[in-house]
Amino acid sequence: MSWRRRGCRSFHTSYLFHPFGTTIADHPHTALPALVAATLLKRYSIITAYNVLVLAFVFANMAAMYALAWAILPASSRGARRRAAILAAVIFGLSPYVAAHLLGHFDLIAVWVLPASRCALRQAVQHDRGARRSPPASSWRPRHTSPTTASSTCACSR
Repeated sequence: MSWRRRGCRSFHTSYLFHPFGTTIADHPHTALPALVAATLLKRYSIITAYNVLVLAFVFANMAAMYALAWAILPASSRGARRRAAILAAVIFGLSPYVAAHLLGHFDLIAVWVLPASRCALRQAVQHDRGARRSPPASSWRPRHTSPTTASSTCACSR
């Protein structure tokens, strides 16, 4: 965050398209992890902070895939479901794609967003389906006894 104190522009570089420079706002960047490293991990060295963030991303990758696999797998056997979810988490979290980018492509190892967004989408769709379901017809009764309003005004009798 020291570049902000010196008055430098955060998402502009003069190293590309010299001498005019260009914006790097749409480039893959690590502004959020850098903010975490600069604030929460400032008492550690840069290398230690980097390693902590890498381990956090790998853990987040595994945890998000575990949650998605747990949600998708059928609940036939709890032990088999847990083992399958752990296997999915390990395969996803330590995949060759992630392992190949551990050496410096910090923005490409945070793939936990993919299973987390899929899990959130699945939950939203299930919640939406549950909200649309109407109670059984036997639980509906007219609230008013007048014949004109009985057909249009009903209340659930649960």
